[in-house]
Amino acid sequence: KWEGEPAAAWVFGDLPENITVSEHHGVPVRAHPGLKAMAAGVGLRLFATPEEAAGATREGLRRLFETQLRHDLEWLEKELKALRMLGPLAVTFTTPDALQRDALESIRRWACERPVAPLHAAIFAQQLAAAKQDLRGLVPKLTDWLKETFTLRLALETSKTPYPGMADDLAALLPPDFLRRMPFQRVQHLPRYLRGRQVRAERRKRDAAKDATRAKVLAPFAQAVAALHEERPGGQRPPPQDEAIETFRWLVEEFRVSLFAQELGTTESVSAVRLERMLAELVRANPAAAAKAGADRPDEPARRDDSPYLKPSTATAKKSAKLKSLGALDQLFRK
Repeated sequence: KWEGEPAAAWVFGDLPENITVSEHHGVPVRAHPGLKAMAAGVGLRLFATPEEAAGATREGLRRLFETQLRHDLEWLEKELKALRMLGPLAVTFTTPDALQRDALESIRRWACERPVAPLHAAIFAQQLAAAKQDLRGLVPKLTDWLKETFTLRLALETSKTPYPGMADDLAALLPPDFLRRMPFQRVQHLPRYLRGRQVRAERRKRDAAKDATRAKVLAPFAQAVAALHEERPGGQRPPPQDEAIETFRWLVEEFRVSLFAQELGTTESVSAVRLERMLAELVRANPAAAAKAGADRPDEPARRDDSPYLKPSTATAKKSAKLKSLGALDQLFRK
């Protein structure tokens, strides 16, 4: 009744969250419909748990979007040859071939990994239409974003008055395969993040003490980002259940802007208090890593002023060794 042949389009109707397949002694036995990627297409299958259905459906939806967007993606691949004009700006950074390849992969992931909830035909159709619209005229925008990004990066690399650790900051924000690593929707913000570093370097020349104070506020969160990403060898993107890590990582980047170049603005409100709470939740969600480091569970973060120019509390101002693992993150919250 439910499972059918694999298909290349949405032919599944509207799927319920679960169905009753039988009863044992009056207790219903439920199954959970999901979409499974198969060699011949995507098939509707029943799964024993919601988690199994969700895991299979993520891959099934990606396959379905890729199939429906194949002509759009083929055209996109041809248009991305325009990125080769940026080669001279990125000559010490990456190759034109790698830039084009990583851009295609990043955009493909962004276009095809879209949520469809609930699993209804109309919702999928809406998301598919939105993806097609998003891909139109995208390459000229991407070219402008990357041109500005590479120009700012070169200016920072050749700066005669860098702030302490600027080279490491640049390497963390823009590794050679940055397009493959980061969510595509973040690419348009890279110029703002780099301009924030420029503003910091300029202001530090006038007031190094104030820069050092703000750097102490940022340091625990920047260290936490590095430790969280060390948990995934090779800088792999987080799986869906770890999207909180990715959210935290980019909120730290927004916090950096709010600290050193507030006039550039942020995409959302962010404060040290909010980041501490998020980080505490991330530590609690990884008890195995914390146990591996032999560390206690973190205390609740202390409350403090939400101002982006707040004075560092003991938790953030205290100098600590470089974090080596996710389990060591709770050291940031020890009193």
